[in-house]
Formats: sequence, C-alpha cells, structure tokens
Amino acid sequence: MPKSNGCRTLLLLTPPLLFLFPTAALISILERISKNTFYSNLQRSFRTGAFQLVLPRPGGGPDIGLSLDFNHAPILAILGICVIAYAVTVLSAAGIWQLKKVEGTSRHERVWVWVVLIANVIMIGVSLGGFGYATSVQASDGTWRDYEDAGRPDQELTRETWACQIHSLFPGEGWAGTACGTSQAMRYLLLPMAVAAMAVVGSLWVLVRGRGGLKWLFGGKGRYAGFRGAYELQPQEQGTVYSGPPPPVQWQGQQGQQWAPQTYQPYGQQLYGQQPAQPLAPQPQVVAQVSKSDANVEQRPVYQ
Repeated sequence: MPKSNGCRTLLLLTPPLLFLFPTAALISILERISKNTFYSNLQRSFRTGAFQLVLPRPGGGPDIGLSLDFNHAPILAILGICVIAYAVTVLSAAGIWQLKKVEGTSRHERVWVWVVLIANVIMIGVSLGGFGYATSVQASDGTWRDYEDAGRPDQELTRETWACQIHSLFPGEGWAGTACGTSQAMRYLLLPMAVAAMAVVGSLWVLVRGRGGLKWLFGGKGRYAGFRGAYELQPQEQGTVYSGPPPPVQWQGQQGQQWAPQTYQPYGQQLYGQQPAQPLAPQPQVVAQVSKSDANVEQRPVYQ
C-alpha cells in the first residue's frame, strides 16, 4: 500500500467526518427546532402542571381543549443514538488516521481495525433498531378520525403524533405542520446515519485490504504495506535447512595484483591469520665521542 497522500486521506475520512457526524448534528438541531416550535404554542396548567392546548373548531362550533401527555421514549432513543454517533465519529476518525500511515506493530494496527469495525457495526445496528422502534411506536399511537378522538382524555402520545394529528385535523395551525415535519425528519435521518456507518466500514476495508485483507486481520502475516510491490512475507517451507551466510566475494584488484583465495569458514568460527611482522625502524648509532679540542673533523660525533 503506498503512502497516503492528502487527497486519499481526505477521502478515507469523508464518511465519519462529512457524513456520520453531520447527520447526527442535524438530528440534534431538528429536535431542538421541533421542541421549541411545539412547546411555544402550549399552555401550562397552574393547578396540575399539565400541558394544555385550546384549538378552534374549523367551520365554527365550540373550541376543543386538549390535555397533552407525552411519550418521550422515542425522542430519547434518537438523541441517545446521536450521542453514540458522536463517539463513533471520534473513534473512526482516530482509527483511520492511525491506519493511513504505516507505523507501529501489526498488533497495534489490528486493535485499531477491530475497534473501528465493532463501533460502526454497533452504529449500524442501533440506527436501524432505533428507526424500527420509533416507527412502531408511531404506528401504535394510531390516528384521529374526528374531533371527538382529539378531545379524549388520558392520551399519551409522542411529540410527532401530537403535532401530525393536530396538523391533520386543524390545518390552520401552521406551527403543528412545522413540528410534524421536523419530527418525521429526525426519525428518517436514522437511515442515512446507518448508511454513513457502512461507508466508514468501506473506508476501513480499503486500509485492511492494503495490508493483506482478512488473512492479515485474523492474525496472518499478510502483506508488508510499506512500499508498493513488496513481496509478501510467506512462512518458510518445512524441512528447509539453514545453509549459512553466502560465501565471500573475491575483490577484483588492478592489473598486476593477485590475491590468494581465502578459505571460507562458518559464521562465528572464522580463523584469522597471523599479522606479518612489521620491520623495525632503524635506530641511531652513536660513535664514541672525542673531546672537541683533540678531535678532528673525522672524529666528531656522527649519528647514523
């Protein structure tokens, strides 16, 4: 696998940073918009503390008073999935950043691969499971057929059901349509969140394939990923005997120079020949000294 450049790294980090994280952030923003829009049009009973809403009957007639009791489980589940998505985004980005460069041991890299893989598989499961759960709760709430159904007491419905049913029976309440649309968008965005987690797994597979694929992932030596076209590290065949280091190469000297062939010895048992004796430097010889007064030129001290 070649060294990752800037564009390749950006493409690998696109699923967690540009798909998964923005989807979770968008769901959180839509939840805040839906909540503020819905609760800003409700009234609070001073005696019981319950949320109340008085709606004019279309076409005339007495107003319809609603006492709203909420089932917050689907909303809390969706927000919890968003929190998981934030954590998975951090783990995925950190893991891909570590794996995009060939550093560290294979064990260290496998740990990152398994962490990112398991986190995103969980992300896919909770996203699809959360969507199925929220949809089933919406289906169990049912729909209002007439104004009498709307005025029934002791109705515990989700925020999406309240908003959508009010919008269907009272078209003049535009705020209910906004709250209904944002609540539905929150639920359906769980599907793109699962797709984003699948895309992260795809980026992870690109990095795993460059190291040897599933064989490397499950503990095999796989392929060295430092340079393009490097050989694979294959285990030695059984019965292969180590034959020692290669024989020494004789140096081809200049013309006129001949070298005697050297006897090869096994590694660790090389024999070293005795060094040739070095000739001693000539020592100065002192001739017997004669007094200067009695000596002539030939009898003066001479060093040879």
